[in-house]
Amino acid sequence: MGSMTAPNSDAVQRCIIDALKNAGISAMDIDAINGHLTATAKDALEIENWTKALERNGKNFPYINSLKGLIGHCLSAAGSIECVATVLQLYEGFLFGNSNCNDLHPDIAALIDPLKVPLRTTYLRPNIVAKASFGFGDVNACLIFKNLITKSMNREELIDALRPIIAPYTTNDDAFGNLSENTDFIHDLQINSANLVDIVLDIEEKFDIIIDNFDMERMLNVKAAIDIIASKLQMK
Repeated sequence: MGSMTAPNSDAVQRCIIDALKNAGISAMDIDAINGHLTATAKDALEIENWTKALERNGKNFPYINSLKGLIGHCLSAAGSIECVATVLQLYEGFLFGNSNCNDLHPDIAALIDPLKVPLRTTYLRPNIVAKASFGFGDVNACLIFKNLITKSMNREELIDALRPIIAPYTTNDDAFGNLSENTDFIHDLQINSANLVDIVLDIEEKFDIIIDNFDMERMLNVKAAIDIIASKLQMK
């Protein structure tokens, strides 16, 4: 049960889930979240609500940031201003860093990988970003923004775009941390063949491309994946 100032977790989660349904997307389609996050004791609860609504946690959680750490809380104007910031991130292909989050709350770190809370601007070219405002008196809103403008991506940007796709399937954190074109999915990242198929499917969904059996069989390392993605994007 919520109050004038305390959030109602059930209502917050339902708001997020309904936004996904209305947009016709799955939770795995979310690349990043621009949260309500006000630097209060309730931030950890907001993160928990996101993990439950999306059924994603740890390394599998989307990147998340909050504009309030940069410009403050604009109260009734906060949602509108932060929507503009979300659109700018999609258009320019970056995620701004979170200010004053060097000592991440331990309750948040227990729910999601701390790397999902970027501390500096990161050029990841998100495709879909969820923007939420959870206000006083359980006035909740969640909008889904999608980038409909296709821009050419260089190889480093493609590697950055592959990171959140690969993260849930690798068991070798060191190899993942040093991800490069030379990284082999099976030998370096220790990804099994079944999960390699999952990665191919996720790549198809992320980049809106179709990967045939021939390309699937040769997509055994990051370089091959980048070559295939780049060639498919050029044909669009």
